[in-house]
Amino acid sequence: HHHAGCGSNHACSATGHGQCHVSIRPCSTSGCGFSASAHGITSSSKAAAAEADYWLEHLYAQRNFVFSEVKKAYFEYAFLGGRTKTMEGQIGIMEVVLDIAKNKYESGFGPQTELVRIDIELSKMRDMFAEMKQMRPALSAALARAIGRAQTEEMPWPQTSDFPTDPPAMDDLAKRLREQNPSLKMFDAEILAREKEADVARKANRPEITIGADYTVDRQPRRDPRDPFAPGRLQTYKELADIAAGKATPDLGTAIDAWDTFGYKDWLRPQVNELSVSVGVTLPIWRKKVKAGIAEKEHEAQAQAFHKEDEAQGMESMARMARFQWDDGTRRLALYHDELVPKEEAALQSLNEGYVTGSPDASFPMLL
Repeated sequence: HHHAGCGSNHACSATGHGQCHVSIRPCSTSGCGFSASAHGITSSSKAAAAEADYWLEHLYAQRNFVFSEVKKAYFEYAFLGGRTKTMEGQIGIMEVVLDIAKNKYESGFGPQTELVRIDIELSKMRDMFAEMKQMRPALSAALARAIGRAQTEEMPWPQTSDFPTDPPAMDDLAKRLREQNPSLKMFDAEILAREKEADVARKANRPEITIGADYTVDRQPRRDPRDPFAPGRLQTYKELADIAAGKATPDLGTAIDAWDTFGYKDWLRPQVNELSVSVGVTLPIWRKKVKAGIAEKEHEAQAQAFHKEDEAQGMESMARMARFQWDDGTRRLALYHDELVPKEEAALQSLNEGYVTGSPDASFPMLL
């Protein structure tokens, strides 16, 4: 604690419900001082460590969020590139079909309705292709923003990559989600911090002991008893001369000054340095306030536990939906890649040949 006449004080404290306090008074011309009290230091340090863990998990959660945003922007851009490439190929096919329909119509072997219908479908495809081209700068800018790149020019289309491996089984995924997800571990750190703060609040029911020490150096200037012209003696001489001349009357102050000048010799004592030690005890008398503080921290820990469980169930539900979408997508991909597309390619080739030769079995609606 700061003492008068000791200059500025420097303090190092970690306080919370009176857990710990250390105060150091730097040495000066008069002395040095030190006082310290300890109350729940261990619980306070654990609570602070839990708070640090919370922000570390928050960092990991933000990192995962950034990765997620980058991947979403990347695959949206890649999907647009795939659609654009597919639509460009379809337009090329329809242009070839349109030329065939024109030749058939000009030769008198094809109706005008087929030619008009092909022209309409080709116009729709070209409009969709123009829409995709207009959408590209926006999705390119979103991807550039996600990865922190300047949005000055369009990014190239993503290259074809290997198909990712299957995710873990749902039971294993749910277990890993609860154990490793940083957003849920943030709740764990928050719960631990509130529990340790409740421990600190419980220790406020105990008396707080403060120990202090103060060392004082006696630096009062010593007077030389042989000096008859010391300032104090000169003033006493003047007062006695005024009394002798009748200019002043004797009083108690004059008597004290005369005694100090001619008879009192205690000022010749040696300098004395003092060391004092103090012990203080703070008694916890606000019992209801302490109980309210304990209950508050316990309720906060319970609330965080409920929030964690709610968040975990929500994440597990999202994971199950994502797993369903993955399984459904891979199933449909296998269906198209292994069965439907090869069969449709064979049927298209046969219809195309029949349509070119004018076969009645190869009508335009079937070809389209």
